[in-house]
Amino acid sequence: MNSRSSLRDRLAERPRVEIPTHPDVARWRAAGPEDIEAIWRLQRAADEIDNPERLSPRSAINETFETSNVDPARDTLVAIGSNGEYLAHALCVVAGGHATRLQSYLLGTVHPLWRGRGIGRALLGWQVARSAEQLSEYELTLPGWTMLYVDATNEGLRALAGEYGLDPRRYYREMRHPLDAAIPPVPVPEGVRIVNCTEEYYDGTRIARNDAFRDHWGSQPNTKERWNRLVRGGHFRSDLSFVALARDGRKKERVVGFVLSTVTEPAEEALIELVGVVRAWRGRRLAPALLTSALAAGVSSGLPSIGLEVDSETPADANTLYAGLGFRPVGESSVYLREY
Repeated sequence: MNSRSSLRDRLAERPRVEIPTHPDVARWRAAGPEDIEAIWRLQRAADEIDNPERLSPRSAINETFETSNVDPARDTLVAIGSNGEYLAHALCVVAGGHATRLQSYLLGTVHPLWRGRGIGRALLGWQVARSAEQLSEYELTLPGWTMLYVDATNEGLRALAGEYGLDPRRYYREMRHPLDAAIPPVPVPEGVRIVNCTEEYYDGTRIARNDAFRDHWGSQPNTKERWNRLVRGGHFRSDLSFVALARDGRKKERVVGFVLSTVTEPAEEALIELVGVVRAWRGRRLAPALLTSALAAGVSSGLPSIGLEVDSETPADANTLYAGLGFRPVGESSVYLREY
């Protein structure tokens, strides 16, 4: 990769984006809002096999047609069988917040009943080509990443990723904590108060998140649009989300730590989407205090468990922190990457 030339120049000779062909697929076409229900049912069928601990909510499919950085006509593809059945779907999306690189994510799946026939290979080939085309539309001299998350149980996709030049770069552990007993509190540092993350703290929490995650692998600044999809989305739970506030030598309090949670269908288990502490406040046990606040709130809400995902090489050694609080591993996934 030559970081001195633009992505447009580096990808001038990229593969053409061509609609795949496959004998089991009667029609390939871009997706539209009318496909949301069918795509969601297809994704849930795949989740039951690939990642039953984290089933995709319908809202995740809705966002495809609501976000400004997705052009459904160019960035989506569905495979339809001869009887009208949805066999597979795909999405390529460039994330906002281009501070140090551009990241194009490959999302989608093949219905479990139609795997092993080559549909996934055809779909991934289209995605890799479309991702390169997306990155080539930028004059920026930053690195460009094509990124694919693969569940540890999906051996077929891992093999396909390698065929298309994507290499495993990072591993994530999915952990879960049962909420069947009282949670002992962790003392809050002097000068800090922990409160629920309500609307008045949304933007301050976004700023804190961008500071806290600057040294996390693969992280880029969160744009306001992307942030609002989380905190103003239908699954965000303020009662399970907390911020740590401190004056930090200032007249006005600011957010110095956070734990943000959602609950999705079937509304039985919560998920901690983000937890972090700004770098100036690390080492003061703010993270354990925030996490135990969320755990205790989950117990009070009658939820059976709460989960999270952690980078196996996180700078703050979060694996040790979570295990010490009672989280236990339930699954793993990997990030496959191709860099331009």
